[in-house]
Amino acid sequence: MPAESPAALTPAQDRALYEMGSSSCRHLETCVEWTDDSGKKWSGSVIRNDPDKAAGEKGQQPEANILQRRIEAALAWCRSRKLPARIIVLKGRRSGCSMGWAKVVDLECRRQPTKALVMADVFKRTDEIFDMLGQFAESDVFPWGFGVTRTQRTVEYGNGSRAIKETAFDPKAGRGGGFRVVWFSEVAHYPTDGVRDAKKLMDSAINTVPKTPGSIVGAESTANGCNGWFYERWLSAQWPEFDDYWRQWDASPGVVDPDEVWIRVFAAWFEIPRNRMAVTDVERQGILSALTPRETSGVARYQWTPEQIRWRRFTIRNDFNGNEEKFDQEYPSDPQSAFLATGSPAFSRDSLALLRTMAARAEPLWRHGVLEHQGASPTDVRCGKMRDIPISFRATPIEEAWVAMIEEPKDGCEYLMSIDPSSGLMVGDEEASADRSKTSILVFRTAHIEKLPDGTDRQHRARLVARIMAEVMEYDPSEKVVLYVVALLARHYGNCRVVIETNMGSWLIIGAKDAGLNLYRREILDQATNKTTELLGFSQNEETRHAIVTRFQSLVHGSEIEKPDGTREWQTDVDIEDLHLIGQMETFVRDRKGKYKAASGRKDDDVLAAAQGLYLLGSALRYRVRKRKRSRWWEY
Repeated sequence: MPAESPAALTPAQDRALYEMGSSSCRHLETCVEWTDDSGKKWSGSVIRNDPDKAAGEKGQQPEANILQRRIEAALAWCRSRKLPARIIVLKGRRSGCSMGWAKVVDLECRRQPTKALVMADVFKRTDEIFDMLGQFAESDVFPWGFGVTRTQRTVEYGNGSRAIKETAFDPKAGRGGGFRVVWFSEVAHYPTDGVRDAKKLMDSAINTVPKTPGSIVGAESTANGCNGWFYERWLSAQWPEFDDYWRQWDASPGVVDPDEVWIRVFAAWFEIPRNRMAVTDVERQGILSALTPRETSGVARYQWTPEQIRWRRFTIRNDFNGNEEKFDQEYPSDPQSAFLATGSPAFSRDSLALLRTMAARAEPLWRHGVLEHQGASPTDVRCGKMRDIPISFRATPIEEAWVAMIEEPKDGCEYLMSIDPSSGLMVGDEEASADRSKTSILVFRTAHIEKLPDGTDRQHRARLVARIMAEVMEYDPSEKVVLYVVALLARHYGNCRVVIETNMGSWLIIGAKDAGLNLYRREILDQATNKTTELLGFSQNEETRHAIVTRFQSLVHGSEIEKPDGTREWQTDVDIEDLHLIGQMETFVRDRKGKYKAASGRKDDDVLAAAQGLYLLGSALRYRVRKRKRSRWWEY
């Protein structure tokens, strides 16, 4: 127990107390060692079960890391808006998350009389984090004016605050109520059976916390698959995705519930300073010259340094026996990789990393704009009265664009459009509309060989060359608008083959037929007459979905090729450089029954449209440049 403080604080102590009263990170950095304005150094015992505290043993102050600062910033955001704080943290191993939450609980108990609850998944883990809180409370050397009493189950502060521990294995945990601050640790690993079901436990415990400004509920965990309370709560929380992580939240925190809002907090492994190892100049060159697909993606996407790559390689080799999937689970680069590393992703992480790298390199090549036509009205377009009217692409600011294109149609190449239609809005189902499928419209070019001027051949893989922007489809445009953009884009690529999935697309098939588009036709055998019948569109059922997805997997997995210099590298058999599609591929999984689908709370429209289009790419149609007729002199 720290010594009692003097009755009156000095000006420097007053300033420090004010700073620490509103900043758990400031408290973390000063509670073990502090120097008052007279020059006297206060030193307390240190938290010895965490390497970051080794600095304290050498007379150095610990420094809060990025994850701990983000937790504090989220709490401050809620406090400034007079909202109850509900923070959900996806963490990696050795990220300092538990230390950060222990200091949050400790500081809240010191600021005002508070009843706090600390709960983990198992007894051992509960004891560990509660011991961390207790050591923080006893090690604090700042003169608060009261002491701390610690027992096996409680930490009691001289100002009347009290922190108690529970375990998720107790189905009655947290039901005592009256808690203003609750810290749930390793929530994704809470029991899920019978009376100890995590969802029931969390709902029961959280409901004991008042929804008033100043109340705090923190739920943190490593990932444990794409299901359960933690995963579902993570998806439903406010902002953000992993791209532009903190800037996105600062710019637009979203529409908040006046009573309660859950906020996501995440920090990648490479943002934690300790996750790096020193390298020599020779080692640096060796690392950068022999990057794996995932490392190449990490350098392009996150600017991994050689020091971080060396640490990552060392950790994978020595801690995970070479298993990169396990590393992604314990040390995630982004939330998707963490959850899917613990689930059953349909596409390999190496293949997705390679696609991410391709997309990053090709991003400047994408053009966004609109397709224009003269001499025909939108009605003419939908009715097919525009076969001889030229269509041109005009670049626009991305806010005004509805089509994205990376490659204009080329003479002699073959193109196919694949459409996975929206499921449609059910009357009175507006709340569920956000989870409904959206229409996906993609255009693919087949693989081909290009003759170069020097007489050599250049191989081109199949490629996604254009799409109707996903942002436009998110607003559920009317059937007339969808048919209009489909007809224009198909005509732009030479009235290419159009494949429409039939389960939800009968309305679009009828309209596309009236517009004169080249619709895909499938043959079915009539068992009664033993004759084949042609039907428009492609039908996705359990059998055909499995077939198109496995074909897609094969193309994405690719093959090994030999480069001109004799070295060999792995390449995909299809060029996909669209980040929206790749993002859906990263959350596309295989469930326990073997069915391919989007992970809970995610969408798979682009994935199914791409799988369907690539499976039927053999039915693509050749594009021919329209030749102008030569005028004769007597026609003038």
